[in-house]
Amino acid sequence: MSAGAPPGQADGRPASPPRPYRDRPLVRLGLLALVLLAAAGVARSCGSHGGTISQAEAVEIAKDNAEFVPCDRQGCVMVRAVQRGLPTRLVWIVGLAEDLDASGTPTRVENILIDARTGRLTR
Repeated sequence: MSAGAPPGQADGRPASPPRPYRDRPLVRLGLLALVLLAAAGVARSCGSHGGTISQAEAVEIAKDNAEFVPCDRQGCVMVRAVQRGLPTRLVWIVGLAEDLDASGTPTRVENILIDARTGRLTR
């Protein structure tokens, strides 16, 4: 290597251009961390329902507001939690049956929707 030759040209090859920022290891790590933080933020905001009313409380609220007294047998009370609306809110859907016939089919049914945050009926 001669003293006057620029670096990278002593063997006859041209000098390589500097790496773009996106190819540098620290920049890649920073971008990866940024994407992971954004994904975690979206997962927490979209996945969290913030419900304060439990399933058991929703059933009690529904029984208190039903038009009939539901039976105590298995299959007379069904509960589902669903997201509704824009922006989404968690709602308990409590299905109550007055009685079951001989085949186990409910005879009279009422579905009651309860907001999981406030406990209000949203029929």
